[in-house]
Amino acid sequence: RRRRQGNTRRATMYLWPWPTCAPCAGLVIQAGIVQIIAPKPTKEQRERWGADFELMEHLFNEANVGLYQVDADAVV
Repeated sequence: RRRRQGNTRRATMYLWPWPTCAPCAGLVIQAGIVQIIAPKPTKEQRERWGADFELMEHLFNEANVGLYQVDADAVV
C-alpha cells in the first residue's frame, strides 16, 4: 500500500533560527510553498553568507514567494 504524501502547495513555511539558503530556496519553490516567515539574518550572518542570502531573496522574488523576515530580537 502506498503511503500518501502531504501537499505543500500554497503552504506557509516558518523557519527558526536561520533564514533559508539559496539551494534550499530552490527546493522550497519546487515544493510550491508560497510564503516564508524567517528571522532576518544577523550582521554576522550577512557578512559570512551575504551573497547566498541575496541569491535566495532573488529566487523567491522571481518565483513570487513571499519572504517575510522578522527581527529575531523581537520574537518572544
